[in-house]
Amino acid sequence: MDAGPAVASACGWLDSLDLPDERDDALRAIGLQLAAAQRRREPPRLPGVATTTLPSAAELVTMERDELVGSCNRIARSQALESSAPCDAQRWEAVLPALCISYARDADPVAVASLVRVAARLRVEPALLDEAVSFLLEQQTDDGSFGLLADSAQSDGSRLRQSLRITVEVLWALAAVAERVGRSGGSSCPC
Repeated sequence: MDAGPAVASACGWLDSLDLPDERDDALRAIGLQLAAAQRRREPPRLPGVATTTLPSAAELVTMERDELVGSCNRIARSQALESSAPCDAQRWEAVLPALCISYARDADPVAVASLVRVAARLRVEPALLDEAVSFLLEQQTDDGSFGLLADSAQSDGSRLRQSLRITVEVLWALAAVAERVGRSGGSSCPC
């Protein structure tokens, strides 16, 4: 699945933004950095955490949405993973794509992007993520941002901030999948 045109469009949107808030501008810069990593099929380089404990698949499935997104972000940014149970690649290849589809049905691109990043980190076969990646790509708006279902009831500034966050989340997921596709070697879990 070629995400290149969507990434280029997102870059155009990010480049067009005039953001007075330093945090928003920093997030925009991260989005551009992730887009560049996606094009080069290199690992996304974001500030990481040294070690994160990998929850079991059952724990991940039963987490509340915000806890799941936070856990996924820590896993995706970790330099090393610890696991209380043996890492079971087949279980992750069954659970993570299914969780992605479940959150896609809830129209939640942030949760789907978070799960896609974890799946790439745990070396899930990229073809198993095609449906989730397609959902993410379908969230792109005509202006290049992601967040097709961004809350239109919000003020323009809040809606822009929400679209910016969703765009960066999706670009991070696309970069992780592109790097996974470009990575040579086996599919064994890294934990």
